[in-house]
Amino acid sequence: MSRHEPVSRYPGEDKVLPETRAVSAIIIPFLLAAFVILFLRSDETERLFAWPIGPQMNAMMLGATYLAGVLYFTAALFARRWQQIKFGLIPVASFAALMGVATILHWPAFNHSHPTTWIWVVLYATTPFLVVGIWIRNTRSARLGPPQPDDHTLPPPVRLLVGIVGLVGVLASLLLFVTPTLMMEIWPWRLSPLTARVLAAQFVVFSLFALAAYLDPRWQSLRYVLRAELAAPLLFLVAMVASWDDFDTGNPLTWVIAFHVVIVFSIGVPAMYLYMEARGKRK
Repeated sequence: MSRHEPVSRYPGEDKVLPETRAVSAIIIPFLLAAFVILFLRSDETERLFAWPIGPQMNAMMLGATYLAGVLYFTAALFARRWQQIKFGLIPVASFAALMGVATILHWPAFNHSHPTTWIWVVLYATTPFLVVGIWIRNTRSARLGPPQPDDHTLPPPVRLLVGIVGLVGVLASLLLFVTPTLMMEIWPWRLSPLTARVLAAQFVVFSLFALAAYLDPRWQSLRYVLRAELAAPLLFLVAMVASWDDFDTGNPLTWVIAFHVVIVFSIGVPAMYLYMEARGKRK
């Protein structure tokens, strides 16, 4: 345990339960396989995946989100304390639930003869319940001590900015999921009703975590999840560069999204992480 990491008032009880680790270990291989197909072989989804995803930006963004999931569940597999990972599970459950609903709504779009389709169905029929179940059980079993003097928090301006980003992301998710046809008309790259709703599910993951950071800005509750997510903004940037031909550069939303990917996520998130880590070491 690092010098600046606070000690629980209830030693041994702020722990990650075996079932939480078991579910994490089960989920990781599926997410990793999806990342390889969608991010590294994004032009072969019709042959390799449960449904053909186009254009490339949609496939690569979903692949990047899956890798973020791999890193988060790996952190959950090895975390020493429940406080370190607890804020990641509800966003993951929300993502899985929306993906399940999108699957039901767009079932004809799937390749029903492909084995990955049935793996997809089983995963999204069970994952929301499994993840919520382990979150409830682990939360009930963990007794977190009150904040310690060295458990520093996000500075108020950073906290407010994170909350705003989270709120905007949730609103965008609602629009994409509830009114996909409308969003297809204004989005800067091509979407279908299914990919619009899948994009909404991806936004939910990061937006809900941002809102969790606003509601509980203690760094010790955020740092491990954020550390696991640091690769995602860089992969989104790679996806944008690799798929730049998919964008309508005359659409102002292209530049709004580019600003958020480059400045807010690829630069801002790592900078915030490094700043908070340095601040903790000075305490």
